[in-house]
Amino acid sequence: MDLPPPIPNKKYYGVNKHKEGWGVTISIDGKSIWLGSFPTDKLLEAAKTYDVYRIYYNHKLKEKNIDSRQFFTNGLLSVEEISNIETNGIPGDYQRDNIAEVKPISELPK
Repeated sequence: MDLPPPIPNKKYYGVNKHKEGWGVTISIDGKSIWLGSFPTDKLLEAAKTYDVYRIYYNHKLKEKNIDSRQFFTNGLLSVEEISNIETNGIPGDYQRDNIAEVKPISELPK
């Protein structure tokens, strides 16, 4: 999928300067989880990765009737992509092998 060009000077949720590019983190249950680093020219891909994980965890918390306050996303996912994440989980393109800290949904607070 082609992403629109990044908006100059826009701050994207979960994305910060990291070394010579962008770092992506998400906070789940008060724990910061590293989602990876991206080259400088991949800002929108970094922001979209944050959105994918935020949608996934928001949906899982709601399924367990856990009060999850509204978390913001960067608005880079289509309705179809959001529905797919809620139904099927994290798409393969966004799987992160280095995320050992991510708790299984069964271990989220009740």
